[in-house]
Amino acid sequence: MPVYVGPIVDADNPLYCPAIQFAARKHSWTLKKPAEFVYDTSYNNSNRDSSFKTAPDEYDPTKSPSDLALARKTLRRDNWIKNGGHKRKLDDSESEGFTDMLAPTKYAKSVSSRADSSFDVLLRRESLDYDALRTSSDARSAYFDCRGVQRQPLSSIISRLDSILPGIRLYERLRKLPDPSPETFFNFLAENGYMSEAVLDVLGDWDLDRIELKPEMFHSHYNVYCSKMFRGLSSLVVGAAISVLAADALHIALGKPQKFLSLTEISLCGLKLDDSDIIYFHHLPRLSIMLLDNTGLGNEGVFLLVPLKRTLTRLSLSANPHVGDDAVPALLLLRELVYLSIVGTSIEMGGLRRLAKAIHAENRIMDIEIPAICEAYIDNIHEKYLIDIKPPLIVDPTLCSMLTVTALKRNLEAHAKRNPDILVSGSSKELSQRLAEILRIRQLDTLVLELLDG
Repeated sequence: MPVYVGPIVDADNPLYCPAIQFAARKHSWTLKKPAEFVYDTSYNNSNRDSSFKTAPDEYDPTKSPSDLALARKTLRRDNWIKNGGHKRKLDDSESEGFTDMLAPTKYAKSVSSRADSSFDVLLRRESLDYDALRTSSDARSAYFDCRGVQRQPLSSIISRLDSILPGIRLYERLRKLPDPSPETFFNFLAENGYMSEAVLDVLGDWDLDRIELKPEMFHSHYNVYCSKMFRGLSSLVVGAAISVLAADALHIALGKPQKFLSLTEISLCGLKLDDSDIIYFHHLPRLSIMLLDNTGLGNEGVFLLVPLKRTLTRLSLSANPHVGDDAVPALLLLRELVYLSIVGTSIEMGGLRRLAKAIHAENRIMDIEIPAICEAYIDNIHEKYLIDIKPPLIVDPTLCSMLTVTALKRNLEAHAKRNPDILVSGSSKELSQRLAEILRIRQLDTLVLELLDG
């Protein structure tokens, strides 16, 4: 057995232990009690049979007491070896390594391998040529190919319109127009009231920049049908029915894919729309102007305009009384707007102040038309509080809590000269809150005036 001067340390395997020769291990067994023995396969195979062959009979009177004691010790040891409850020691080939890379035995000394050696990584950068990409016409997105492509020749579309509207010599009439173009054909059909769901479906295949739809443009197509259905009723009922049918025809035509993709402006003034009808405009990639006057939209419809925030620059919601202050958060999300009309809506000064504050904070410029109730307030704003404030009066509402009762009353009295409804009596806390509210409203109204002045 080799003799080591000092301990052997393996830096790569902290569990390393020098191997012990079998002869030394076997010798140590004889010095231990049987309960301390460690089961070994080689010992079992080599000595078990011989032990039983040489073991003397402990009752043989011819044997000496020392021989009998040795026999008992051997038998006890062999009986312990036969016990199957102990596990045998695995050889190195069967032992479990301490890593997942087939490393040496857990207590064996590690050997350096190629995995521990250094290596070089060679990188080669290649630039991507996006211009070289080629896609099929079916896979091409509408956002990349929505203008400049006439999907069908004019003669083919004229023939389709003539088949939809037979008996009015539409083919000859369209061919005689001085400027045969999609816009000219659309205006001709609109002026004569020939609009319908089928006509809009055909027109959607053209590269139209602007369309304007009104209930009277559908009059010739739906008038006979509505007159028979609502016979005996007033013309207003018939007109309302035509407006509803026209709106249905519009969103059915817009709901089809690859329709009106080049559209940048649409006017639907007078058509009765549901709030959910706005979703049919979401797929239009270039829509920047929407005129939705008197369409019956509410706050929900305004929120459904938010998906168009990247392109929408001009929006008119006039004559929609169901649009109120709750729609202001949606309008604030339309950050590309440069024109907004909310005349005839239910938006009041509270919503207008919130709108003006956000536009001022974002340093935006917007041309806005406000409701009549807001105009009346702005025209008489000098009767609400003192406009031109000079020292020692304050203009910052955050300073009110620092003023004495005398100073608070002095400021309130100055504003009460403009508005007799302002009270100048009360506790110090009441006076401070009242003055702070007046100055806060004054600050926001100043932002509204700046917004209106542009």
